[in-house]
Amino acid sequence: ADSVQAGDVRWQGARLGVSDLPVFGALGLDEEPAMIFGVNLLVDHVLRIDYDEKRLLIGGRPSVAP
Repeated sequence: ADSVQAGDVRWQGARLGVSDLPVFGALGLDEEPAMIFGVNLLVDHVLRIDYDEKRLLIGGRPSVAP
């Protein structure tokens, strides 16, 4: 794929694979859409775990002070 997008975050030149992996069944996700993101895609983004809503929020690149 030329790019991969999740919500408002887009990655250019990302490799994308599609597979029915056994890990999804082990996690109870074998009957619904699920994805695994590699850390190489997440390293430059702000991550927030919302435990109450059981979701991972991926934000834009963090601000860097000069």
